[in-house]
Amino acid sequence: MHIDKKSIKIYLINFLLCALFCTVYSYFFDKNYLINFASVLDGFVIFSIIIFIYFYLANRNSSNKLISPGYVVYELIYAFILKFAVLILLLTLSFKIFDLNNKMIILTFSYMVILRFIIYFKNGLNDNLP
Repeated sequence: MHIDKKSIKIYLINFLLCALFCTVYSYFFDKNYLINFASVLDGFVIFSIIIFIYFYLANRNSSNKLISPGYVVYELIYAFILKFAVLILLLTLSFKIFDLNNKMIILTFSYMVILRFIIYFKNGLNDNLP
């Protein structure tokens, strides 16, 4: 299994920038600093868990050369359902039980997902160039 350390560094730097932005937002509009910071951290943790599930399921059988097409389709459906089930569970826990700032959780999670799309699009273009 290969982990791209450059992408992890980019995610952490952007998480810190997002946390800084949310702190500035809470300074001017909301005075609940601890709740807003916990909400940002919760959004990042939810994003990280979903990415870890994707990474694990994508690399689980990478060394096995005898994988049938039916098994690949099964793994795809399993990964899709598992990712969204875990996402719904974690967001429900965050919204109902932890009683954090929902706007900050969604903002952080959306920011990290959009950043992931940008990174993969940029890396995909660079990998396909001659």
